[in-house]
Amino acid sequence: MIVASQPCACRRHAEPLIADCLDCRRPALAAFGRSDASTVSLLGALVLVVLATFGDYAISNDEEVQQHYGELIIAYYTSGFADRAAFGFRNLYLYGGLFDIVAVLLGGHCWPARST
Repeated sequence: MIVASQPCACRRHAEPLIADCLDCRRPALAAFGRSDASTVSLLGALVLVVLATFGDYAISNDEEVQQHYGELIIAYYTSGFADRAAFGFRNLYLYGGLFDIVAVLLGGHCWPARST
């Protein structure tokens, strides 16, 4: 049983408010207004859309490029800064590669490879 410090509205038991008492919880439920119901309905609809469509998405047009760039950056660091191929690969050296490194390192560990 959870006990709060507010006085009980139902007056059926001694104060303070007892969270297990339905009569004590009614004021909080009554405060659930029309905008709250709309928000919950919208979020519920969005969850349903995500669940219905998440299997229909695939990689974007630059993910293979970014994957290769991440591999080149890792090769740069693991070679002791000798393999400088990452700096000649397109113009991606201008944008930084921290995300690409993390994606390459996590890519094989978090999600299994998808067969096409």
